Amino acid sequence: MKKDTNAYKNDYLQFYIRKPDDWLFVPQKWATNFKKNSIENTPELKEVLEKGVVPFVFFYKYHDNTDYPYPTVQCGCRLMNCPYDYTKKKHMDFLLDGLGKMFNNIEIIELNSNFIISGITSIYIKMKYQINNVYNEPIDCLGRSIQVVNNYKTFTIGLTGSLEGKYNCEDEFEDIIHSIKIGNKVK
Repeated sequence: MKKDTNAYKNDYLQFYIRKPDDWLFVPQKWATNFKKNSIENTPELKEVLEKGVVPFVFFYKYHDNTDYPYPTVQCGCRLMNCPYDYTKKKHMDFLLDGLGKMFNNIEIIELNSNFIISGITSIYIKMKYQINNVYNEPIDCLGRSIQVVNNYKTFTIGLTGSLEGKYNCEDEFEDIIHSIKIGNKVK
């Protein structure tokens, strides 16, 4: 059987995602927090996850127009030790606070604490915000942050595209989200 070069599967994390044909995977060694060529499926991965070193998979759609962000998808994973008083509301408030500190001019469009991904109830945040392009000019983005708590792991899936126009990528993002498999759904 031919390998699907548009899919990323990690048996250790029990995670699967598929990218569109014209998008590009970024090698792990290029991901900001990875310092080794490849640590996937090694004992070192557990240590990395404990420290929250992410992303473990990253892909994007290349273009050369600096007026628009690259449409990107980043997936990260952390080990989750829930405090005794954990609630989804506290988790969501924590996420919103962090996103507010990370992005300029953030506006929440949709907030769903019962979003289903791969059969798991998750937290879904859709937002508008700004980042600066290479000329330090603000560009508008439409992003999503999905938090999936599965047993002792928390997966964070970030999807970012242009607020409007050619690089908005709404259809691609919907397909990507529907492709995700976590836990025993990964075959």
